[in-house]
Amino acid sequence: MLAQSASAPGKLILFGEYAVLRGAPAIAMAVNRRAVASIQSTAGIIHAGLDQRLLEHVYDVLRFDGARHPVMQDTGSFYSRPAPGRAPAKLGLGSSAALAAALCILLGGERLDRSALLDLSITAHRNFQGGRGSGVDVATSVVGGLIRYQVDTRAPEALEWPAGLLFRVLWSGVPASTIDKLARLDESPKPASIRELGKAALAISDCWSDGDALLLLDEAERYGRVLRQFDRDHKLGVYAAGHSELAGAAVRSGVFYKPCGAGGGDIGVALGMDELAMDRFVQLAASRGFKALHLGIDQLGASRVDSMHE
Repeated sequence: MLAQSASAPGKLILFGEYAVLRGAPAIAMAVNRRAVASIQSTAGIIHAGLDQRLLEHVYDVLRFDGARHPVMQDTGSFYSRPAPGRAPAKLGLGSSAALAAALCILLGGERLDRSALLDLSITAHRNFQGGRGSGVDVATSVVGGLIRYQVDTRAPEALEWPAGLLFRVLWSGVPASTIDKLARLDESPKPASIRELGKAALAISDCWSDGDALLLLDEAERYGRVLRQFDRDHKLGVYAAGHSELAGAAVRSGVFYKPCGAGGGDIGVALGMDELAMDRFVQLAASRGFKALHLGIDQLGASRVDSMHE
């Protein structure tokens, strides 16, 4: 009998968060934590405890009219490994976006080229989120690697990682809700503030293309200052959950640090060029309750595997 499975990577939004909603470029990286979806041949746990709505939205956008076999969904790698007696905690690596991509390529089959897969995955995920979101997280999961993404552009652009630039990913241990922050942004629009963030996102995007790590770090510091002001203007709490204090400590350590994506918890990224300074900063972050996540860039993107079993 035919067993089918598909998977897609999670993501980190490095720069361009929030501004990407207004057409500015975002830089995002696929990470090697993957959501898995598989068609089962016999009845069993269909949704593995996950929200069934995402699967239904995928069926809707695909206009799926085939047999609806049980579908196993696994996003376990997007959660922490807790101590005995404690529940796993979400890491904030885009589990639902990755799962949307995995489900679309699984159920859409060979009839979907990469462009169609991208469009349908973004639509399904946006519907799942009540119409909110830029699609950058889904695009990263579909394409893989390091990308520059803008809303309504033809396709994400593949980027190279600048030579000599180091990164470390830190988890605050505090979950954050992207949807809640987007709703708050809608309630308190400040055009001047979002325009400044868009300009900063464009500047760092252009700088990234040059490939000069030292200049990129200088531009990142400027971006961080604009993001902080944007956060204060809209009272979003992007730098909450210890991110603000850690960003200040990073400056004194010769490292750049910022929260990723919606912020307010979840994930942050440290960038630098000195291995020793980066390691010392990670130790400092650990003393403040942050945990280093050993993540790498996942180049594969969403992929499907078909195999025959007796």
